[in-house]
Amino acid sequence: MTADCTWRIFAGSSSIQSFEPEFTGLAPGLIGIYQFNFKIPNNWDFPLFNPYCQFPDSSFLPTGAIPVKLPPTLNR
Repeated sequence: MTADCTWRIFAGSSSIQSFEPEFTGLAPGLIGIYQFNFKIPNNWDFPLFNPYCQFPDSSFLPTGAIPVKLPPTLNR
């Protein structure tokens, strides 16, 4: 993407965090389809990963919420 935006995620009920996607741009071999590659942080404790792109004019590009399967807690 060439637009200036800051990628953010909702982290809990009222917390918002910035992050850097691994890739954003036109999907290889396709016309008019954008691809976004996100790496979910290792310490992510929420059932959904809900990224969005915040632009300087306060508008934003939403994406769909991504369900996250949390690993089982290890008992030691």
